[in-house]
Amino acid sequence: MANKKKSILIGVILLFWAVAGIKGNEIATIFGKKISSGDIEPNSQMAEKYKKEMSEENFNKWLKQNRERNLEGLIFGPLFEKFISDSNIPVSDKEIEEINSRMDQSLEKMRIKQIEYRNNLVKDINDPNLDENKRKEMESRIAMLNKNIDEPKHEIPKKVSTKGATRIIKIWKANKKLYEKYGGRVVFQQAGPEPLDAYRDFLKEQEKAGAFEIKDPNYSAMFWNYFTNDKMHTFYKDPNEARELMEKPWWLKESEDEGIKNKEQK
Repeated sequence: MANKKKSILIGVILLFWAVAGIKGNEIATIFGKKISSGDIEPNSQMAEKYKKEMSEENFNKWLKQNRERNLEGLIFGPLFEKFISDSNIPVSDKEIEEINSRMDQSLEKMRIKQIEYRNNLVKDINDPNLDENKRKEMESRIAMLNKNIDEPKHEIPKKVSTKGATRIIKIWKANKKLYEKYGGRVVFQQAGPEPLDAYRDFLKEQEKAGAFEIKDPNYSAMFWNYFTNDKMHTFYKDPNEARELMEKPWWLKESEDEGIKNKEQK
């Protein structure tokens, strides 16, 4: 009996050590909740698969990017959600109807723009004077665009659920609020324009207020890379264009642009 209890105790201790090892060291906190190094690790099966398929250099690059995205999501995600909640952003039935009436048309136009953007990247990547880091980043963007462009058209939704439409509208309105408060540059993203500088200033303000803390300078650099590394992004160079993109939802702007085009053709 004593040996059985001893075996159980040893098993519990070993399990505790195993779990502690998986969780890793505490690297940050968000609203007082701990984030460990294990929390930002990719799915083990996916990592094992990519490790076999990729070169060591490409796998390490993928691993670094994956950890960065995970840490970003664990910190920026809750902060952005709280901002949306605190802002009491309203969404009307009319807005939901508008987004659904334009969704199919707008997504197809977005796909055409993605093709144009991809083709421009393919041209630019052949520049012999291009920075090597920028070249690798462009290669990654081209691969991502190719995947989006090659998606069969019948898989593109013609209508989103009320919940999905509400989510899209709230995110856009939250981005607009952040842009109005902080200003700054706007970057191109697949899901619409993103107020990158406003995100950065919002995060700095939240960090100063104690909403989150990153305890290790290496992880701090990892987290801030997305928000401070200009080489990762494609900026809208014209400030007026950037402002217009943030002032009107992309699904309405597409419709407005089409109306202007039709009037010019008549």
